[in-house]
Amino acid sequence: MTQTYTFDDLPEPQQRALRNVAKHPKGYVGRGRGMAAVALVEKGLLKTNRRNVFGYELTPSGNEVLRAKENSEKDESVTDKAPSEIVYAVYHAVADDGAGGFTHTDEPDKIVSWSAYVRNEPDDGGTFEVFEEVDDIETENEARAAAERLAAKYGTDIIEKN
Repeated sequence: MTQTYTFDDLPEPQQRALRNVAKHPKGYVGRGRGMAAVALVEKGLLKTNRRNVFGYELTPSGNEVLRAKENSEKDESVTDKAPSEIVYAVYHAVADDGAGGFTHTDEPDKIVSWSAYVRNEPDDGGTFEVFEEVDDIETENEARAAAERLAAKYGTDIIEKN
């Protein structure tokens, strides 16, 4: 089954980013190209790495049309596990809580490390679920990069510093 989407369906920044992805020999979607990934994830077409995407094969043609061909074997993707609620990535500074544990902090002199995770926002206001977390990150920039990778993996462009 082949579905066709025109680039007109995407905003200009995503169109530019997708053209860059199409030009890359491995179809890599990384930093700077993530917005195209997000737009296509919302359409159920793009994973975030290589050309094999959510059981589809990404084959841009002439920078005007995106064709998605369904693979015979659909791999289990992380978005299959994620709920339909809003999903977003968070990165934050971590401090020693004085009781053998750790807590969030915004005081620079108390930071011992950084952390990044991806979580949901339940529709019913219940407890959120963390899908994946990266701990013991040394710098804020590395934590932001980890949050960006998690966001791309889970198909969201929402990244917060907490």
